[in-house]
Order: sequence, then C-alpha cells, then structure tokens
Amino acid sequence: MNEPKHTPGPWDVYDRRRLHSDNEGSTTIIAGDIWIACVHGSHVGPQSKEEVDANVSLIAAAPELLEALKELHALAERQGWLHVAVDNARAAIAKAEETP
Repeated sequence: MNEPKHTPGPWDVYDRRRLHSDNEGSTTIIAGDIWIACVHGSHVGPQSKEEVDANVSLIAAAPELLEALKELHALAERQGWLHVAVDNARAAIAKAEETP
C-alpha cells in the first residue's frame, strides 16, 4: 500500500485540562511530539462531555481506521465483491487521503 501523507499513527489523546485550567474542555490528539488536533467542547457549542469524548476517540483512531478500511477494500476487490459498501469504502479512503 502507498505510504500515508498524514502523520503516522498511533495517535494518542493528551488531556490538557489536567495542566491548564484556562483550557477547560480542550483535549489534544498527538503523535509523539506532533499535535494532530485540538478538540474543544464547552467553549464552542452545546456538546455534551460524552459527545466531545466520542469525537476525540474517533479522531485518535483515524490512522488505524483508515488502514483497516484499506485492507478490507483490497480484500473486497480481490474477491470481486460488487456492493455499494465497496464503493463507499473507496470514497471514504479517497476523502481521507485527499489534500485540501
């Protein structure tokens, strides 16, 4: 498979709320010493803590999800599966790998 253009995983969750009281509601996703994303909950909108935590978990899992989807898509193509899910997988992979 092609080398990813994105920062390789694993991506981990770093909770800045423990260190900076002025950043309450801010959680950062990191890869080693590289900051991937910062998710803000209470400062942006009406999201619940559970929703913010779920968003953080989804973002942190992105590299592994993309790799698993690519493996499943390759298997589906080798098996000749013709299904809308295969097309959806192809579209999702393209979206994840596109450069804005």
